[in-house]
Amino acid sequence: MMTSSARNLPISRPQTSNAPPYRGAIGTFAPVLVLAIGLALSGCGGDSEPEGDPMLTIYVSAPLSGPAGAEGQDAADGARLALEDAEGEAGGIAVSAEYLDVAGRNESRSDPVLAGQNARTATEDSTAIAYIGELDSATSRTSVPITNSAGILQVAPGSGATDLVVTETFDDTIPEEVQSSGKRTFARVLPSDENVADALGGDLISGPADPSELPIAARDVLARFEDEFGREPGPWAAYGYEAMSSVLAAIDRAMDPLERASVVAAYFDGTERDSVLGVYEITDEGETTLDKPLAGYVVTRSGRLAIFTE
Repeated sequence: MMTSSARNLPISRPQTSNAPPYRGAIGTFAPVLVLAIGLALSGCGGDSEPEGDPMLTIYVSAPLSGPAGAEGQDAADGARLALEDAEGEAGGIAVSAEYLDVAGRNESRSDPVLAGQNARTATEDSTAIAYIGELDSATSRTSVPITNSAGILQVAPGSGATDLVVTETFDDTIPEEVQSSGKRTFARVLPSDENVADALGGDLISGPADPSELPIAARDVLARFEDEFGREPGPWAAYGYEAMSSVLAAIDRAMDPLERASVVAAYFDGTERDSVLGVYEITDEGETTLDKPLAGYVVTRSGRLAIFTE
């Protein structure tokens, strides 16, 4: 697989080559170099198109095992259902998904090291157009710098920490610690920790609302979720569904759905969405304008999220 750079090159198409491998001899290296340059030019809008149909891949990173396994599986299956509803297509291009486990081996909710590995896996795939993750802010602090450097859109079902989207709560400065390219590529569909703290208390973090509190639009999706996966959907299912749905919608709107920068621009274009979570827009900073329903959580000693009750 060909590593994608931060220059937002168009997604490459499948291609084949009979060129001999590089064995250290200059006579062998030269034709390989010429071939590589030719393929790069064709991927940047050259006159000739490589053979094969274009394809896109969306990576989904969630805890699929461990203490948060049920939560992560709900988010991943919600995303899977959204892709099925779109019939595996967006912008007239076939879209597939790769689901990666971010659960820590030390029985933690999620592992920042694995989040980094998952993000690098996405950046090393020339067909990768977006990355859905993470549930937790700590893991997003690891994955966001990696996807940002590659110009890949990252949409989190969770991760409500303010420092992921702004430097300070009173301004809209890009937080260079996590989005060092100077361009925003990260957004979330969950209200921020700050919103929850203001409404419910300063020691709480944002988390998914109970499915019963979601709009009527969510009921059909959650009923189909139960039919499809044979279990009642937990709170994260709708957020995983909307993260995937919003990404697919951005690919549909993008001027060039094969170009990462174009998909990022479409995601941040202020389009209003009437979604399973409610009607909202994504702000210039990557925040959702949803202000309800809000749910406050605390993290227990076992690493689970426990909803706050007054």
